[in-house]
Amino acid sequence: MIVDNVETMDNFLNENERLEILKRIKTLQSKWKHLYPTDDIEKNFIGTLGEAVYMNVSFYLKDKSKIETNFTESRKMMIENFSDLFEKTKSFLGKRFEIPVDHISISHLTAPGFHIFRGPFASKKGRENAKHFHQDLDIIDLEPNMYDSKFIISFNSLINQTEIPAFLQLENSKHFYEYGKLNLFDSHLNHKIGITDAKEGDTRITYQGFMAKIKNEEKYHIYF
Repeated sequence: MIVDNVETMDNFLNENERLEILKRIKTLQSKWKHLYPTDDIEKNFIGTLGEAVYMNVSFYLKDKSKIETNFTESRKMMIENFSDLFEKTKSFLGKRFEIPVDHISISHLTAPGFHIFRGPFASKKGRENAKHFHQDLDIIDLEPNMYDSKFIISFNSLINQTEIPAFLQLENSKHFYEYGKLNLFDSHLNHKIGITDAKEGDTRITYQGFMAKIKNEEKYHIYF
């Protein structure tokens, strides 16, 4: 189903699968990457599990020697813990875009990861950083000769929300997330993270990633 340029695929994760992924994310709390320091991670946190290309492009463009070190460690950790999720992702994307699954692989840079927002601090910082709409095309800045800018897809799936509903803010509407569904949209679409006023401990976790076509090949990479 497509609503406001966001396509929703049903039956991506059943409830047991979602809860198992949530359990793994919590077990890996020591690997969560802070975007901003907080005093108590149990009350306030904003960051990721996994290394995100789009949050670090300017950093890596200044010093590309750090790409292999930082990305490789994160990529290996994510594959070790979420390989089943990535295989399911490839299967769903392959079916949707009529791509043989063996033509889709995890990028040499990063594997898909997770956004984690917890508490009022995350709401405050999220609001400060989400003043402007953006597109998810940062991979072209980092690897301009490798990927076809005309085919980049953003995808996500809700893993956890508490009292505050999670959503994607579009220019003229909001797309609310639901458990078990995979959300897809063209990475050229203007959007930003939907921000709400969370209480201490309120935790929003979304599975996040992208799929980009390799130039002049019928092969694709998924990444964060």
